Order: sequence, then structure tokens, then C-alpha cells
Amino acid sequence: MSILDDIAASSSMFPMAGATTFQRIRAGQMPDSYNPQHMIDDWDHPEIIEFKGALSQSSSTRVPDYLTGSLQTTTICYITMPADTDVRIGDRITPGAGMFPHETKVAGYWTVAGFPSEDVNAFTGWKPTKEAMCKNVRG
Repeated sequence: MSILDDIAASSSMFPMAGATTFQRIRAGQMPDSYNPQHMIDDWDHPEIIEFKGALSQSSSTRVPDYLTGSLQTTTICYITMPADTDVRIGDRITPGAGMFPHETKVAGYWTVAGFPSEDVNAFTGWKPTKEAMCKNVRG
């Protein structure tokens, strides 16, 4: 057995020391009151899972408007256990307790804005992380 086999067999071989707890929030589904055959998002009864990961904030852009201005922030959320964490476009990601306490009150959550991707080692098949491009809009 080689070191490459050990890496492929163990996802905790290189743990992310800075990983913190996040929640992935996905809206439940309910029938639309106007058309019961059509399902709509139900954010009052979401599906929530916790996962370990880290954020890498990319940039913030101010979008001026004559009525209101907004601040758009993009970030990448790195997920440590990609096989155990189901994340898709439209999900919301919130930080765990104690992380960014001043920003949580203002920002609340990030929305997954792109297809999550998993890094894969071509030689071993090892998948160390999953990346989810997220966006937050204020204003």
C-alpha cells in the first residue's frame, strides 16, 4: 500500500485546521396557493444540515442605483467532507455560532450562486473538498 492509497482511503488525512461549522439551509416544498399543481419554496420549513468548512471572501462590489444602492459580495465556501454534504444552487449557507457576529446580523446568509464542484485527484480519486460559489446582496 502506498501513501496515495492512504490519502484516497482517508478524507481526514489533511484536515482543515481553520474549518468551522456552517449550516446549509434548503427550502422545503409546498403547493402554490394559486395553482396547487405547482410547487413553490417554503422557507418557513427548511431542511437544515451542518457541515465543516471555510470561507474565502473574494470581493465586494457596490452597485449604484438611482433609488437604492446595493453591495454584492462573492465568496467561496470550501466544504471539508464533500461526499457527506449535499449543496446546490439556491441553498443558503449561514455561519456557525460565534463566527462573524457583527456580519451575521446584517448579512444573515450567503446564497449558493453557482454549481458546486469537487476537486478530484486524477491519480487516486481522492476528493479533498467541495467548492460552492456564494453571493450575498445587501441593500
